[in-house]
Amino acid sequence: MTGADLEGLASAALANARSHGIVTEEDSFRFLDFALRYGPKFGDKDCTPWAHEILSTARLKPDEKLNLLEGYELYGEGRVKA
Repeated sequence: MTGADLEGLASAALANARSHGIVTEEDSFRFLDFALRYGPKFGDKDCTPWAHEILSTARLKPDEKLNLLEGYELYGEGRVKA
């Protein structure tokens, strides 16, 4: 991966994060970490449906979304309960 590729991935990931209400520096870095591990389509319904479910839940605060993503990744948990 070239520097330009990495810059493009970071820009796309940060735009994706903003579309889910993730805007603080700390939360953006946390989201970027996922995008670097799972690829540029992280949070896409077809690529990472578990992440899509969490990120598209409007009632969750950004840090709650990220905590659930981390919980799912670590423990296989994180489904949003009605």
